Amino acid sequence: MRPKTKYLIATPLFIGFAALVMWSTFAARDWPEGTAGIVGRVWTNATVTTATASAPACVFTVTQQDRAFRERIGTSSRRSAPSFRIIHYKQYRLQSRRLPGGELQAEVVTNIRDSSKRDGPQIMGVVPEGLWIFQEGPVLCSYNNLAPVLNLDTVRQKNPDLADTLPAAMDGYKVSGALNALVVKTKDLQFYVVDAATGKMSPADRATMEADTGQKNQSQAFHYLSAYGCSRGSTSVNDFRISSFLTSTGQWYGLLSEDKVAQLSKWPTRNDRPYAEEWRQLYNVAYTVDDRNEPEIDPSAVKPLGTARFLNGGFLMRTDRKVWDVAGPSSSLQYPQP
Repeated sequence: MRPKTKYLIATPLFIGFAALVMWSTFAARDWPEGTAGIVGRVWTNATVTTATASAPACVFTVTQQDRAFRERIGTSSRRSAPSFRIIHYKQYRLQSRRLPGGELQAEVVTNIRDSSKRDGPQIMGVVPEGLWIFQEGPVLCSYNNLAPVLNLDTVRQKNPDLADTLPAAMDGYKVSGALNALVVKTKDLQFYVVDAATGKMSPADRATMEADTGQKNQSQAFHYLSAYGCSRGSTSVNDFRISSFLTSTGQWYGLLSEDKVAQLSKWPTRNDRPYAEEWRQLYNVAYTVDDRNEPEIDPSAVKPLGTARFLNGGFLMRTDRKVWDVAGPSSSLQYPQP
C-alpha cells in the first residue's frame, strides 16, 4: 500500500508545481527597469494655506520610473506555445505627504507607454484652493486626496467666449504666487486668471504682474511669474548670495572689496554675485530713480559703514528676483566666511 500512498501524495504536488511553472512562464509579468526619481521640484502648500483636517500641510512630488511588462498576444495554433511581447512604459506617481512627519496622504499613479505621445503629470504650483498640475491640460487637484476638481474642459465650458483662445501647451499657463491663481496667456496674447472655485476667467492684474517680476510689460511679466512653495533648483550657497541691494527707503548697500568699489558705475548691477577670494567691506550711498525707472548712484559718494571686513562676504537673498525690494538693511544678513 505504501507505493500507492506515495503516488497519491506526489500527484497533487506535481500538478501544483507544474501549475506554478506554467504561471511563471506564461502569465503576464511586470518589472522595474530602473529606480524611481523625482521629476521637477518639490512643492508645499504650507506657505499658501492654513492646515486643516480637509487641507493638511503637505509636500508634493512627482516620481518617474521606467518599467516593462510581458503581454501575451496569443498563439498561431492549438499546439503552439503562447507568444509574448515586451511593453516598455513609464510610471508616474503624484504623491502628497503630510508635514512634518512625511506620512503618505494621497497618491495618483499614471502609466504611459513609451509609444504614446502623452506626458506625465507636472506640478505647476500651489494656490489656497489646491494643487495645479499639467497633464494634457491644467488640472486643479484637491489637497485632501489629489482628486481633480477643475480641468481645462470645465474652464472652456465656463468661458465659452474664450474657449477657442485657450492654449494647449503648458507654456500658456503659469501659477502666480502674487496673484494666488493660475494665469492663462491666450492665443491672442491676452492674460487672465482662473477662479479656482468657479472656473471663471477674469483679466489678470497687469500692475501686480509687472511689480512682482520687475518687468515693464505684461507679456514679459508672464514669462517670469513664479509660484510660492517651490524648492530651489540648486543648494549651492553661491546661488543664495548677492553683492548689493536697494531698499524702499532709497538706500544702496554693498559688500565689496576696494577694487570693486573703484569700478562702480552710476548704474548698480542687479543680482550681482560675489566671487573670488577677497575681503569685503560694507558700503552705503543713497540712490535715485532715472527717467527709465532704473536706479542711479553717485560712485564718488559711496562711503564705508564701520571698519569690519568679511572674507568672501555677501548678502543672503530672501526671494529670487526680489533682492532690490527689501524693507531695510536688517532684512538681509551679512554672510562672512571665516
